[in-house]
Parts: sequence; structure tokens; C-alpha cells
Amino acid sequence: AQIESLIIAKGYADCVAYMNEDGISVAVAAPEGGLVQSDVAVITDVVLTQSDYDITDIHVVEVQ
Repeated sequence: AQIESLIIAKGYADCVAYMNEDGISVAVAAPEGGLVQSDVAVITDVVLTQSDYDITDIHVVEVQ
């Protein structure tokens, strides 16, 4: 819930994070025009600073 709240605080409309032993999937409501590389970087940074997941364990999913 903390990761979700922080991503929403960064300006994204909605977010859901699914965590398990294999990694984390973060579903984010795409802004107009879709997610760009800088959006993925912001989301990844939040997950890295708030969890023990490695960058290869993070999957960002764009929800239209």
C-alpha cells in the first residue's frame, strides 16, 4: 500500500502493486499519451527505495 500511495503522490491517477517472491508488478493508470521512459524510471525508483526487489524483478504495466 505504501508503494501505491507514493506512486499516486507522484502524480499518477491510480496504481496497484502485486508483490510475490518472484517480483513486483505495478499497474499504473496511463496518463494521456501513455507512459514514457521517464514515467517508468519514477515508478521503478519508488519501488527500489521502498522494497528489497532488484530492478530485474520490477514489471511496470500500463493500464489504459
